[in-house]
Amino acid sequence: MFQQIITTTEVPPLLLERIGEVQRFLEAMKRKELRAAFGEHFDNARTRMLVVDGLELLRNERVVLGNELT
Repeated sequence: MFQQIITTTEVPPLLLERIGEVQRFLEAMKRKELRAAFGEHFDNARTRMLVVDGLELLRNERVVLGNELT
């Protein structure tokens, strides 16, 4: 069998120069935290929801459904 050799490369730190960049990075950190804590629940809910059932939820939203869905 082949032996896999893993090498690591050091990545320089991320330079955040503007308030917006800091805000987006902090939001991403929070999303990552929430995904780690609740990801399994969201995945389970997503797989249980059928598109046909979800179409009713879209009636009051500003969306246009393609011909296949109407």
